[in-house]
Amino acid sequence: MAPTAKRPGLTAPPCWHTMIEAALRSAFAIALRDLQGSVVDVHANAIERRVIDGRVRWSAILPEGTELFDWILCGAAIWQLNPLPETFGILASLLRPSAALCFNIPALYLMEPDEPGGGSDPLLLSLPALLASADGASIRQSIQCHEPSTLSHRSIATWLNAAGLRAQCWSFRVRLTQDAYADWLKIPVLTDQVLGGLTPKVRAERIDEALRSVDRSSWRWERWQGWTAWKD
Repeated sequence: MAPTAKRPGLTAPPCWHTMIEAALRSAFAIALRDLQGSVVDVHANAIERRVIDGRVRWSAILPEGTELFDWILCGAAIWQLNPLPETFGILASLLRPSAALCFNIPALYLMEPDEPGGGSDPLLLSLPALLASADGASIRQSIQCHEPSTLSHRSIATWLNAAGLRAQCWSFRVRLTQDAYADWLKIPVLTDQVLGGLTPKVRAERIDEALRSVDRSSWRWERWQGWTAWKD
């Protein structure tokens, strides 16, 4: 979960959700650039890059007691926090009135296909196909393993409403390259259910080997769906 900042007296302007959307888009773009440039090795090292800001306190657990927050951001992670109805209820309880929870989810997890991009593999299907044939595993085309089958626009709206949150939906898309996709697949939590029998090092080597056999100039569009949910 992204860091939460406590800033008493903050009044949300009408365009606040667009600023939060921009923050999530920026954070995702930075993470994507890190993957493309191999800046962060999430497989061999426990590296944490954290914002240095006196208003932000980092914690491995959710706060308890009466502490409330003006906003909670969760970029590219909330679908891991199952069961989501319970998660939304807990996060809503940490918001003060007029505050908001903001999060995003890949549209593919909502059963909405991504648009083709460019190159000879415009949907980036070759890499997972090679991995599947190498391991004899049943790997879905995009190797997206953690989305609950009940995840949809309707279910999310229902769960947010039950948590007492009024939501507004928005979306954006990014250009996902073959190399960035390969690095994304190396993150253990994303492919443990498929490649969990391999150590992170061996998994990365297997993916790199398959990457050398595909068109690395190919790319596809990846759309993300986001929600800003206010507590009235």
